[in-house]
Amino acid sequence: MVNKNKTISKEEMIEAWTGTPFSKEIQKEAENALNLYKKGKSDPEVEAFTIPLEFGTGGIRGVLGSGVGRMNEYTVGRAALGLSRYLVKKFKNPTIVIAYDSRRKSKIFCEVTAGIAAANGIKVKVFPIETPTPLLSYAIRHYKAQGGVVITASHNPPQYNGF
Repeated sequence: MVNKNKTISKEEMIEAWTGTPFSKEIQKEAENALNLYKKGKSDPEVEAFTIPLEFGTGGIRGVLGSGVGRMNEYTVGRAALGLSRYLVKKFKNPTIVIAYDSRRKSKIFCEVTAGIAAANGIKVKVFPIETPTPLLSYAIRHYKAQGGVVITASHNPPQYNGF
């Protein structure tokens, strides 16, 4: 993870999740991961806070949970902010269409994405119900939108979600 001025350590990455704005539950998970890390243990709990999800050909997909290496409101928000900044820089008065499926947290991730896009001056169109991916493709063209997001993990197991 890179800050504009320096690269932060794994310990700092975990510590960032131990305070506000994160819930007490997330803070406790991060504190447990930090204790494991300080003991030299590397396991999925530590990796969840130290190995960020990466944007690939299918967007970002991962297991639901806390940390930079899991799908949650914060990792979705980070992706939404990056996309929003790109659209605002590249297009005048951009529009984005957002769809979501029936997976756990899909609607919440859709709302996070819509809120961040709108806060960045993007016109947002959101499907009011769970929507199949092909309909998003149609809607992007129909609304002449500059971007589209579907919240889904496609064929991945139920504990996953994606952006």
